[in-house]
Amino acid sequence: VSTLGRVQARGALWGTDLAESENSHHMIVASQHFDYFNNRAFEFGGQSLGGGLLSKFTGARTELRTEVYLNAILMGGDKSDYESISGRSYDYGPGYGFRFRAALNRNGRDYFVLGHDQSYLEILNGNPGNHLITMSWARLDVPIAGNIAAGAMYLLYLSERKYDEYPDVSQRSPQFRLYFSWLLGK
Repeated sequence: VSTLGRVQARGALWGTDLAESENSHHMIVASQHFDYFNNRAFEFGGQSLGGGLLSKFTGARTELRTEVYLNAILMGGDKSDYESISGRSYDYGPGYGFRFRAALNRNGRDYFVLGHDQSYLEILNGNPGNHLITMSWARLDVPIAGNIAAGAMYLLYLSERKYDEYPDVSQRSPQFRLYFSWLLGK
């Protein structure tokens, strides 16, 4: 198991306002995403480019932000259940994906977050076939004092790995985490 279990980065390459009112703001963006997960339950990584709709709805001290993306996965890798001729334990190839995220924010801090990522990979290197990977999660953070919060997160990882030359494999890996967090810069 790797000591680095999760790295995610995303950046807007271009964006323009779509609509704005007193209580809402909507943008269309072109973005890039990098995802890397390596833990005891699953392994997945990929780089993608996509387009999305970002929305923000504001009230008195409360804000709801949503993000919806369609992505072209330039290269993604997922666990393989069968060792390939190279001896690697993963298969990789291009594909496409969908992302959704909604965050409820109060006084500048996300309290409740829902998310769903779905990726489809057409395997070009490794064991021929295709993989459908789904990650859904919910996170709740409760402030304790100042910048410190206690939190709970539930994540469900599902993978349907279809192989041309081997039996197909379905994987379901739920995770539940309790944690403390410290918000920097406030």
